[in-house]
Amino acid sequence: MALKREEFAATVGYQGATAVVDRKLVRVMKGLSVPEALEKGMFRQGFAAALYESEMKNDPASMEYALDFLGKEFRRPLSAEDAKRLLGIQRVPREITRTMKL
Repeated sequence: MALKREEFAATVGYQGATAVVDRKLVRVMKGLSVPEALEKGMFRQGFAAALYESEMKNDPASMEYALDFLGKEFRRPLSAEDAKRLLGIQRVPREITRTMKL
């Protein structure tokens, strides 16, 4: 079972093959696009959603938007690797088999 976009964006940590997910953030992210999340100040969640769309759906447009938006917010150009380090998100884990919603 792969994580859904809104689950990945709301993940707060991992316990083995289980993603620990904030259930309130899942509900919020379900209704938000990447630009909407970023404009609401949800930088980590918006970037995570963009990373998910880039890696899992092979759609680079969201990532380009996120990097441009975050670069303007942080007043410096950001590469995908810079943003990953800054926000503490490295990749979409494909080995996750279940989620635990808190």
